[in-house]
Amino acid sequence: MAITSEWIATRLREIREDAGLSQTELGDRLGKYQAWIHRRESGLSKATFDDVTEWAKACGRTFMVDFPEPSSESDRFSQMVELLRKAWPYMNNDRVLSITALLKVFMASGEHQDDSEVA
Repeated sequence: MAITSEWIATRLREIREDAGLSQTELGDRLGKYQAWIHRRESGLSKATFDDVTEWAKACGRTFMVDFPEPSSESDRFSQMVELLRKAWPYMNNDRVLSITALLKVFMASGEHQDDSEVA
């Protein structure tokens, strides 16, 4: 599935509605105007990585990203970076590099393996 700005806008609206919040109520929790909420939900303004993270938190959710299983660790890392860039094209390069550095550490640690892979 491709993550597009339209998909993100739709999910933001669904998350707010699932939390039982109006646009005004969510805006109050985020310190934003109702129009700011509307612009992100309608796709008129693209949500940033930070917007999505704070939105989820304000709606009682945890923001998580799941990536498809590639054939190798190198492929996995490349796919993660590409998905981040596509999902948030306006994320500055320093932020992308910080996230990718964390992903490298996580992948190198082996913590991403499930219990069935641990001897």
